[in-house]
Amino acid sequence: MARMLKRSPKKPGGPTFEIMRSQDGVPSSIEYGVTTGIEPFDDLIGPIPFGRLSEFYGLEYCGKTALAIRLACRAAAGHIYKVAHKRGGGYEILEKLNPKNYELSVVYIDNENSLDESAKLMVDGQKLEAAVGRYDTLEDLFLGMDGAMDTVRQRQAETKKEQFMITVVDTFSGTSSRAELDGKFKEDYPRHVKQLKRGFRTMVNNLSRYNNMMIATNQASEAFGDTNPYATFDSKFKAWGGRACAFYASIRVFMHAQDEDYKIIRTNPWADGILVNFKVKKNRLRRSGRSGRMVLITDDMRGGLHPELSLLETFIRMGYIEYKRETKEFVFKFTKHGIEAKTFETLPGRQKDPRIRERAEFISCFRAHREDFMAMWEDAMSKAFVTTGLDGVIAETDTDNGEDVDPDFDPEFEEDI
Repeated sequence: MARMLKRSPKKPGGPTFEIMRSQDGVPSSIEYGVTTGIEPFDDLIGPIPFGRLSEFYGLEYCGKTALAIRLACRAAAGHIYKVAHKRGGGYEILEKLNPKNYELSVVYIDNENSLDESAKLMVDGQKLEAAVGRYDTLEDLFLGMDGAMDTVRQRQAETKKEQFMITVVDTFSGTSSRAELDGKFKEDYPRHVKQLKRGFRTMVNNLSRYNNMMIATNQASEAFGDTNPYATFDSKFKAWGGRACAFYASIRVFMHAQDEDYKIIRTNPWADGILVNFKVKKNRLRRSGRSGRMVLITDDMRGGLHPELSLLETFIRMGYIEYKRETKEFVFKFTKHGIEAKTFETLPGRQKDPRIRERAEFISCFRAHREDFMAMWEDAMSKAFVTTGLDGVIAETDTDNGEDVDPDFDPEFEEDI
């Protein structure tokens, strides 16, 4: 290793390389991350890491922008954590950093024209202070990001404080190339892909070196020619920009809205929000293929991604809460999963498992019985990251009678419940 270090280029500002012993770590090791405060998302995917590119892509109106804004606002509110790798390829949160010991810069590139007022850059009462900009071309976008990182590096040298930077690109699909703007209207898809690859090749190294989190939202379109009858719903769509962003991203999450009117009380005349399915398509930090649900409430004053309702819908998705269509009740399946409910009162003649009639009731119910629901959630997560069947034993409950089941589709929700 000493011989390799001697060959490192000495010219200031020129290309170089890094090398270290594997016992001490790796150059691109994840040190810091940000949580969303949405339990299903944080535990199934993990904290979104600094030093890496994360892509949220999917169909229209499914909460991609809301998720990116929430991450930036949470970071500004001090939810930046020091993380470390653990056995199993994932990582755990170690400690929350003291906001007095670091500075955060946020750059929001609104190339999709999705922000129409500054009030939208607010989550849980935390208003985001960010540099909001727009770039006409991919060339200008990457040049602007390089300039922003140079400014942060200079700031770190001046203040001697740890610097963090979050760059949100919303979206790559809303950005043209310079040649496309200069010429006549034409399809310029190949040029876009080449420019993305060229920009990412140098960008990912700088992200890793300077605690820069890049969040890219992206649109998805149907993948024509895919006739596989066993294909899952998410595999029928491809993100814009070819494989460039997919290759360089460490985390990729596919999102789509459930086609239904989401109501927290059944008698409400209008929909209260949207139910979002998300699936981890790529995760170099935890296991991929995990899926859950989030609820995006569209109320102007108290809207946004809702933690308790997101947990409720993911419990339903994983079979820990069941909606009984006959009695129109949500049943908490503590008994089925062998979980002892300690905080619920046992009344004579009452059913074994507690139940509610409206989604709205779950919010106060969760807060009053948080201990029991978190025990249920820990049981769900212990099963989400365990592969059954590797020992050659198949339990009777593991079979599905040969039926193909799409985990992101619930026939019972096709009706207005």
